[in-house]
Order: sequence, then C-alpha cells, then structure tokens
Amino acid sequence: ELMSLQNLLKTEKDPAAFFSLKTKIEKYLQTHERALLGPAVDEQRLFKLEWQGGFIRGIRLSYGAATPMERPFEDVLSDLVQRPAAMVLQDISLGRLGRDDPPGGRYTGALEVLNSQKISLRSLHLGDDWAGSALVTAAPIADFSAAPELFRQLRKLIISTQIPRFRSGQLPHLKTLDVREDLHENAVIDLCSAPWPHLEQLSLRAGLQPSGTDLIEPLTVERFPALRQLRVTRTARTSQVIEALAHGPLLQQLNILDLSDGDLTDDGIDLLAEHIDLFRHLKMLYLGGQDSISTRSTARFKDWSFVSLKPNRFFGDLDG
Repeated sequence: ELMSLQNLLKTEKDPAAFFSLKTKIEKYLQTHERALLGPAVDEQRLFKLEWQGGFIRGIRLSYGAATPMERPFEDVLSDLVQRPAAMVLQDISLGRLGRDDPPGGRYTGALEVLNSQKISLRSLHLGDDWAGSALVTAAPIADFSAAPELFRQLRKLIISTQIPRFRSGQLPHLKTLDVREDLHENAVIDLCSAPWPHLEQLSLRAGLQPSGTDLIEPLTVERFPALRQLRVTRTARTSQVIEALAHGPLLQQLNILDLSDGDLTDDGIDLLAEHIDLFRHLKMLYLGGQDSISTRSTARFKDWSFVSLKPNRFFGDLDG
C-alpha cells in the first residue's frame, strides 16, 4: 500500500490531490512505524528519513547531547540499515554523535557498521549540520580504510568537518567531492596522488590565512579529466588560482567556476580582465562574498554576463 501511494504521489499534478496523498502517506507511516523501523522507532527525534517507492532512500542521523537513556549512535544506525525497508538505501548523512569522539575518529564505528552490512551507498555526508543545532566541530572523523567497499561505490561525498586521509584508488567512481572545511596539506597530497577519472564536481576551501593550503598544484586535466564544475572558495590565493587556470588546459573543460569568499581585490579583477576571453565559455563564474572588490571593478561586470557577484557579507552589495 505504501509503495502504491508513493508512486501515485510522484505523478499527481493536482495540488489538492497531491496534498491528500501526502497526508495518507504520513498517516500510513505513523500507523505502521514500529513494523517499518523496529527498535529505532523510539529514537525518531534523532533521525530523518527520505522515503521513495515504499522504501527508505535516505537517512540523516544526528544526536544532540546524548543522555544515558539513549542507545549509541552506531546501534541506531545499525538498526535502521538492517530494516527490510532500507534494502534500497542510497544516501546517508551523519551529524553529531552526542558524546566525545571515540579513538580512531568520530565516524569510524558508523563506517564499520555500514561496511559490515555491505551497504552500497551513492551519497555520504560526514559532519551534517542540522538547522537550529550546534555546529558539528572539525575533528578527525575516520579512516576511510575502515570501509573500503563502501567508499569504492560512492558517487557523492560531502565532508563538513576535517577531511580524513585516503589512499589512491579508494574513491574510483566518485563524481562529486564537496569539502566544506579548510583543507590541510596532507589532504592536498592525497588529492594529488589519487586518480579522479569520473569526478565532475569539485569543491574545496583553502583557508583565508596567508599561510593557507596551496590548491594550485592539484588543478590539472590529467588528474581531473571529467571535471566540469570547480569551486575554490575561502582561499588567500584567488589571484594565483585565476593565473594558474588561465595558463592551463583545465579551464576549457569547465562550465561552472566559483572563486567566491576569497581574497580577490581590484588587482585580481585586473588580472582576470587580462585573460577574460579565456573565461567567456563559462556558464557562470562566481565572485564576491568576502572579497574586497570596489565599484570601479564591479562596473566591468556589465560586459561580463557570465559573472555573478555575491553580495559582500560585511559591506553589502558592492555592485549596487
């Protein structure tokens, strides 16, 4: 019955009928939640589920401050992934553990659970922040070797905390790598040593300190032959990234480039202007945010239709 209702929901175009079907699905889940979720039903405040076609497609799991009455993070995850309804599970997001990080890294136990159950994920988010909750702090999170098969099948990996070390060949099918914490030098070494034959979207942050990590070396066609979207944000070397891309072949295969929230100044815009014809094929080039760009420079953007200027977070929209 649940599969039938959700399949109808996907094709229903009438707003009133859509709302009615959605209400029926919610009531069905409430009525049968214990049969569907097993012991984990008592910890529903700690997770959110995405249902599709009668099955659990996605799990978001995050504790606040764990109490003695709550079962360990890994036990709740294990219960959820072993349910028959989770047989087509594809996406998992892991947030706060609710306790001190264990030896070996924050999510080592969770990754061991997923690996032992032979979960073939397409998407994994480590360090997931829930709206309204305390931020997940940056800390060592896991050794990827704890779940070799899990990572070998991944298509999308989001890391919102300290990126772990990984070995060459551990992520051979990855299409999206989104790193939302400032990279350390070891992570760049790993980027340079690993092949990324299928990676199409890469998002990196280097840090705004002058001594921040240098991300120029990894940006080569040989390393990223399929790359189409590149985001290098929060870097103290934005001008150097522009220079490197302008003098290398990687730029020509990109359609989206995001260099926002860095240290770009008017001098950087002058540099971009020197090479602007090399960037005109882009569908979108994102600049601004925390950059110090004057109205003199933003006036040039009227002739650069592919440039999108993010409002300055401290001084308002410099283009207006």
